[in-house]
Amino acid sequence: MNIKKNCGIVLIVLGIILTLDRTNEFKGIVSIIVYYIQEYWPLFITFCGVSLLATPQKTKKK
Repeated sequence: MNIKKNCGIVLIVLGIILTLDRTNEFKGIVSIIVYYIQEYWPLFITFCGVSLLATPQKTKKK
């Protein structure tokens, strides 16, 4: 997994969500996201740890 690529995708999605929150159709979507982040932040840390362990390490050839 490429960390730069994943962070870029997260920033794009976050930008879209914050843009949509200003319209009347998606009122309060940021408050819903904040609620889920407050409730499930340990799961996010666990996911980050698993993704770091799952990435293969590069070995140097002699």
